[in-house]
Amino acid sequence: MDEHVRRDWGRRLRSRRSNFFTQEKLAEIVGTDQSIISKIETGNPNYRISDDMKWKIAGALGCTVDDIFPYPA
Repeated sequence: MDEHVRRDWGRRLRSRRSNFFTQEKLAEIVGTDQSIISKIETGNPNYRISDDMKWKIAGALGCTVDDIFPYPA
């Protein structure tokens, strides 16, 4: 996946999440670890976010998947 796409996804997630939750709280809500949220937000190339996780994150933040992850992986 393009590194620019990963970074953009991370910026979008961080911007939306920081209005509502800490990384820890979002991770708890979606059933993952804080380090996973951090990896997504930093665009870590060693972590590939699943479609299921995208849906869970969007649902927790009250938005659509396309609001945070608008480009194909």
